[in-house]
Amino acid sequence: MGRFNSESSAAFVLDVLTQTTQQIFVIQAGARSHTSKAMRQFFETYAARLTKVQLPAYAPDFNPMEYRWKKVTKLATHLKYCPEFTLLQGAVEKALLHFAQTPQEMMTLMTRYCDSLGALAA
Repeated sequence: MGRFNSESSAAFVLDVLTQTTQQIFVIQAGARSHTSKAMRQFFETYAARLTKVQLPAYAPDFNPMEYRWKKVTKLATHLKYCPEFTLLQGAVEKALLHFAQTPQEMMTLMTRYCDSLGALAA
């Protein structure tokens, strides 16, 4: 799989762009693969289709993935012992599958995120 860098980040977003004609909102942290000169140019090139939301330097409350990982941890690993890595991996995969099967729950997590952004903007 390799490391996530500016090139792979741009490739991922381009892949998403090919799958829809709608405007895409990209919420990103301050990782170098997100903020490099190459990525700034990439976002300028695709500005008509992409809206970039840059999170503050450290803001776990404003990162929707933090809500998701908290829920994954609760479902997969909270108070559970996994003596082998494969058991841990299976538990996490099962928790992620839960989100694929319950899109409304993911929407609820995103609503919490949007509420947090509103508080940030206020």
